[in-house]
Amino acid sequence: MNALRRRATAVLGAVVLSLAPYAAGAQQGEPISPDLLVVGATPAGIAAALTAARDGESVILTSATGDLGGTLTDAMMDQWDLNVRPDGTPLQGGIFAEIHARLGDVFTPPVAERTFAGMLAAQRRVRVLYDEVPVSSTASVVGAERRVDDVTFRNALTGKFTSLQAPAIIDATDAGDVAALAGARYDVGRQDTGIDEREQAVTEMFTVAGVDWATLGASYDPARFGYGGVVGNRAWGYSRLLA
Repeated sequence: MNALRRRATAVLGAVVLSLAPYAAGAQQGEPISPDLLVVGATPAGIAAALTAARDGESVILTSATGDLGGTLTDAMMDQWDLNVRPDGTPLQGGIFAEIHARLGDVFTPPVAERTFAGMLAAQRRVRVLYDEVPVSSTASVVGAERRVDDVTFRNALTGKFTSLQAPAIIDATDAGDVAALAGARYDVGRQDTGIDEREQAVTEMFTVAGVDWATLGASYDPARFGYGGVVGNRAWGYSRLLA
């Protein structure tokens, strides 16, 4: 676990890998214990799983749905919003750079999911469990800190419960589900301001057919439509039309 400890702080459809050893343990009611448990098949969770596997650790990665990618695939996030250096190159590196190189600046959710699945399939030390929804978690006190010991999941399709434990557990869910289940304090929306629990409005995503992308890109006028633009076959903006 030395490599994992060194790297853990730095990592904060599809191909279904063989789950036979894990399924057998779950049916017998025995705890399942890899070197690392990553809860949430989000881009961050996938990056954490890949990093640990490349360091020689055995990993279980769980997805609460039947796919990979979290918001990137389920919410139609089909292009990157990158921070760049003065020369225009992305600030982000590491596994994200690998993903970006495969997907490009724009992509479709199915392509993103296939890309994630392929990268995970190349790592024999990673096992992916789909449709596993975290429902409870226990934590113990270690010195001045509380440490998550295990996570219990309910399969969304079968209703069966499975308990997973590991020396290291990463909560890579979009909303910090494991931390909340383990008793961590959290705020809802802007609750920390003391005003109310209102949350940020979502961005509306939709698809249309029969678009002349070349004409759309050449004719997009920020002064008329608001901040936005066209990249490949993806367009964003039009805030003045939607307001």
